[in-house]
Amino acid sequence: MRKHDPERFIFPALLLFSFSIIFSVTVLQGSILLALLVWLAQRGRAAPSALKTVLLPDPLFRPWMIYLGVCLLTSLTAYYPLTGLGQFKSDLLKFTVYATLLLAVKKDQLPRLSAAYTAAAMTAALIGIG
Repeated sequence: MRKHDPERFIFPALLLFSFSIIFSVTVLQGSILLALLVWLAQRGRAAPSALKTVLLPDPLFRPWMIYLGVCLLTSLTAYYPLTGLGQFKSDLLKFTVYATLLLAVKKDQLPRLSAAYTAAAMTAALIGIG
């Protein structure tokens, strides 16, 4: 890996995501946004083709699109559309997290990311017990 390779920022962002998922939504959102931005910067002009080759063949992509379409439709036709769109933002964030993890996580990183998530869960449990 080169000294200025953006790839070296993706894994720490994913580690932060894995650990913060139990504790902080703000840190979770920031870490996943960082991972996505670095992934997009790394891919540059090749990003759209990478999105097509990774996301489109995924078996959950179409159900996600249907779900987001229904959520958008119900948000726009709600009694208070602005409130409905505020709820849609949450669903869009869930898809963004899913897509970023699908694009950025490599198989060899899974054991360390799982360990970070497990450590966070154990820490939360100890805090809760205490």
